[in-house]
Amino acid sequence: MRLVSLLAAVAALAVAQPASAALVYSASTVVIGPTRWTADAGSTSQNIFTPGFATQLGVLVGASFSLEATVRSRSVLSAAGPFLVGAEGISSAGASVSGPGFAPIELGHPFADELDTMVSCLGIGSCGATSPTAVASLAGSRTIDPSALGSYLGGPALVATVSSTAGCGGFGLSECTDTVITEMNVGGSATFEYDYLLHSAASFSADAQLGFLKLDLGQITQGGPGASLGFNIFNRSADPANTIGLDLDSVSAGTGDTSVLTTNIGAFSNLAAGTGAGFTAFLDSSTVGAFGATYLVRLSDADFGVGQQDGTLVLRLVGQVVAPPPPPSSVPEPAAWALMLVGFGLVGGAVRGRRTVTARGAAGAALGA
Repeated sequence: MRLVSLLAAVAALAVAQPASAALVYSASTVVIGPTRWTADAGSTSQNIFTPGFATQLGVLVGASFSLEATVRSRSVLSAAGPFLVGAEGISSAGASVSGPGFAPIELGHPFADELDTMVSCLGIGSCGATSPTAVASLAGSRTIDPSALGSYLGGPALVATVSSTAGCGGFGLSECTDTVITEMNVGGSATFEYDYLLHSAASFSADAQLGFLKLDLGQITQGGPGASLGFNIFNRSADPANTIGLDLDSVSAGTGDTSVLTTNIGAFSNLAAGTGAGFTAFLDSSTVGAFGATYLVRLSDADFGVGQQDGTLVLRLVGQVVAPPPPPSSVPEPAAWALMLVGFGLVGGAVRGRRTVTARGAAGAALGA
């Protein structure tokens, strides 16, 4: 039987709470079979192309499938023979739908009793008859196995199969020289519900999307204490309960002065949405100079479900190391020499004046005697 996918419609996009419930995306396909499918016996299959999950929405973490369809079947008998012809025939039919990651939904196995039809005819030279139409429901629901979720990115192809067996026998003076033909048509809908989490959003800022961060560790003195500066990497989300965790997968060896400017960034897994991880950048004081280094930080959605996306943050570090000041000199500066000479001159003049006064006083004392 050929089943034709006529319509793919988005039914709903609903929000739920925490990650176990995730968000839900529903997609339905209306499935209608041809107005007439005939087969003497055997089976035939046809793909049902259904709307899959779009990874732009997020990471697919679960899926379920339900089917509601109606199968209609009838038997058409024709017989021929000499003189009086009499015949009866019976057909039995069944249908199933299968796909990646779930057990087939079947209408009877191997055939459905409710679709069994019997027909008989009587005539001269030939006869024919058609049975009433038998109607049965093909319905069921399945949870998709997590290992098969990747098959539902971009649209899976379900397989619808119908099977029949038919035969007739003559009676009286006739023989059944023809066969019973089974006619079937199918109409219904297939619905998928995709559970997903929003993609993580790596950022150097908790308040805005920041993919490039420049840290200036300032100026330090050679041989003195080094400098350090802290920073954070966040998993930003407006809806933390429904956002997947963040993995830090690797950090590049860096370019530039990576022996002077370093960082302790290390891998982490499943950083919860709305939280951050702290790290530190360092400037070593061993060598004089102006330095710069760049590191690439590679991150991705946590390893859960399918449809993960990845990204890169860029960390730029700069800093300067200067030589220490020279030690104080033991030789006086010219200005100091000038002050010293002035001082010596004043002291010498004071000494000479004192000697003159003393000499005069001594001479006066001698005359008075």
